[in-house]
Amino acid sequence: MNGWIFIELVIVSFFLWTVIDPIYILTADKLIASGYDAHNRYVVKIGNYESSNGNYQAEMNTDSICKESYNRIIRVVRDLPEMKDFSIASSASFPNSGSWNGTQIYNDTADIKNDKYIHTQYYEFYLQDGSNMFRTYGMKDAFTGADINIPADAATRQKVFLSEALARALFGKTDVTGQKVYSHDKSSYEIAGVFQDYKHRNYEQPYPLLVWVYNEIQGKTYMNWRYSITFSLKEGVDANAFEQRFKKEVMPLLKAGNFYCSGLESFEEVSYMYA
Repeated sequence: MNGWIFIELVIVSFFLWTVIDPIYILTADKLIASGYDAHNRYVVKIGNYESSNGNYQAEMNTDSICKESYNRIIRVVRDLPEMKDFSIASSASFPNSGSWNGTQIYNDTADIKNDKYIHTQYYEFYLQDGSNMFRTYGMKDAFTGADINIPADAATRQKVFLSEALARALFGKTDVTGQKVYSHDKSSYEIAGVFQDYKHRNYEQPYPLLVWVYNEIQGKTYMNWRYSITFSLKEGVDANAFEQRFKKEVMPLLKAGNFYCSGLESFEEVSYMYA
């Protein structure tokens, strides 16, 4: 009799461990604040014509012309009357994107020698044309809950922003603005601010996140794979009406050189794809 009871307990424990526990954990993780706002935010999908395509123009395929062509598309998005904020970022630098970039960050140079690092995800965004990733995504300052201030010299002086999780992992606290972090080659980066914890995937817990800031994008043939364009809508804009207008009126304008707009995805749609 005791043997059967033991077997039943093993079966029940296995069920709880393999079925109930993952459901509980996933549900609990989804209830954690995401650190961004997905409402009325979009990713512009940009494609490029290959040499086998009839629309391909070989003379438009230099780095300088590619950069100017991509910038023309960026400015059309920037100037949309419905647009509130926009961001130019690397392709892995928006919530629930299909890619994920990571690196090793150190508290000081002694930690480099001892190989004592913190592994962190990183985002990259570019300040040109008024791009602001923090406002576009709705990321907030860890202390004030307000918009994050980006110093004018953030890019030229290689300043970075840390999530609360990364600040705690490196320093044991979040009040670290003005201190420095280091990469493996001993390059130092001043911390320009700390933002609220952030989830790259809705079903995950917040992972340490570092944000690099650069001035402008670089021209390349496949730069549409390298740089993402995202934006948020102004309050009061009808999202459905905007999406219809975008498809009919805006998409044809988002064509320059060998680049073209292949569609528009909301943050909610992107989140659903990787849920």
